[in-house]
Amino acid sequence: VPKQIKPILPKTVTLIDPVSGVAKKVPWVPALKLYSARRKAGLSRVPNTATVERRGRVISGKHSTALQPGDVVRWK
Repeated sequence: VPKQIKPILPKTVTLIDPVSGVAKKVPWVPALKLYSARRKAGLSRVPNTATVERRGRVISGKHSTALQPGDVVRWK
């Protein structure tokens, strides 16, 4: 019986622009921090407080929060 092959999706992090609500995806790399992901997405002037949705849980996000593939970041 052949094994089902899962497509390998690029590892990304999604950041939701706090002004427009537009979702911006950035490639995930090991040790990616929220601050660096925000810069890569071209987002400036975001609030200091963010939430990170990770595998069905919501955690508090700061500049130094390490992100994981599939994370969704929203600012309050």
